[in-house]
Amino acid sequence: MRLNNRVAIVTGAGAGIGKAIALRYACEGAKVVVAEINAETGQATADEIRSLKQEATFVRTDVAEESDVRRMVETAFERYGRVDLGRCAPGGIDGDGAERPFGNSKGPRRSGGFPSIG
Repeated sequence: MRLNNRVAIVTGAGAGIGKAIALRYACEGAKVVVAEINAETGQATADEIRSLKQEATFVRTDVAEESDVRRMVETAFERYGRVDLGRCAPGGIDGDGAERPFGNSKGPRRSGGFPSIG
């Protein structure tokens, strides 16, 4: 397990590439913070990771909202004491469920990166 006891935050972890990254990190031993705008798919990913006997925490996160990003990072530190890895996996579906090409999301900063938090 190459990531044994490392802590990873993965945004967009409710589906697609983000989910695959979160699952892979967990299989490699990481404790995963599943950050996802869609609560249903995000919680499902966290549940799937836990079913593999790995640690996961779901945090509903819209990366276009600074307060959400702060809460995501604070949750990781409160739960695990640190963050070792961060992976942004931008999605093609907004919170309203409508598919949009990358870069055409409703939010002003939906580029997959975290807004600056300080």
